[in-house]
Amino acid sequence: MSGIICPIRGGQESMITIKHAIRHSQEHELPIHFLFVVDLGPMGLTESPAHNKLVTHEMEGLASFILLTAKIEADAAGVASEGCTRFGNLVEEITKLSEEKEADVIFLGKTKPGKKGKKASVSLASKIEAATEAKVILAEEIDNG
Repeated sequence: MSGIICPIRGGQESMITIKHAIRHSQEHELPIHFLFVVDLGPMGLTESPAHNKLVTHEMEGLASFILLTAKIEADAAGVASEGCTRFGNLVEEITKLSEEKEADVIFLGKTKPGKKGKKASVSLASKIEAATEAKVILAEEIDNG
């Protein structure tokens, strides 16, 4: 199977990325694999297993809702799609899914606002392209021509 990997995290920037992934899917007849990666490391997990389990559960619920929203958008556009939640490092999880699905393209949204965000997005795209065989497209570059 081949297709498009579209990591999302919710919010307006994800909607822009989803829109571009859907357009690309329509033009190239490729399915979209929406991906929500939960990296619990930066969340400052505690020594309390109960607290960590609660945070994990809450993040899974949020991920399911965001992925469902993306799938609804794709379905409305007549595009085949699926969503999955992974736990771990963003680059590693995108790379794994890309290999599993033999992805042709990976669409990335903006990582941070402003010039620092552009630099961070380009850096992330470079890391992912080096680790996969897929072409990485930054959604913000499409909008900025």
